[in-house]
Amino acid sequence: VLRSWAADERRNPFDWSEPGLLRVFVHRTGDRESVLSLSVHHTVLDGWSAASLVTELLLSHARRLDGLPAPVRTPDDTMRRYAELERAVEGEARHRSFWREYLDGARPTPLPGDITDAAAAPPLVEVERTLPGELTESFAAFARSSGVPLRSAYLSAHLAVLS
Repeated sequence: VLRSWAADERRNPFDWSEPGLLRVFVHRTGDRESVLSLSVHHTVLDGWSAASLVTELLLSHARRLDGLPAPVRTPDDTMRRYAELERAVEGEARHRSFWREYLDGARPTPLPGDITDAAAAPPLVEVERTLPGELTESFAAFARSSGVPLRSAYLSAHLAVLS
């Protein structure tokens, strides 16, 4: 049943012009078992936000099962508190000292294409091209039919050329 639902959900694209870029589903898999599924457009949640959302949903559910009210927190309160905590510690020397010691001797993980010697780096070249109208119309049609922003279609083409 879950495989069928997942296949159906993959065929249900997100509509940018309508609410619903995050969909939450609870699937009953037994008398006392269920599976929580999220269907989310990639622009809506990053990894930290997704983990926070799932944690809050599951904690609220557990409280309700115990007969307790689910805590109600607005995102503004959470983010405001996070920002306050960040500001409170950013200027403290003990925090900077901790991270200096903790990272002492650490080496950055090299990424493909990293060049650490500026002299060895190839010169930067800027190239500007105007695409023919029929090509831009074709890209726009492709983006519309795929349900993605035009810039995502261009980015896909750019990455295909680079690979």
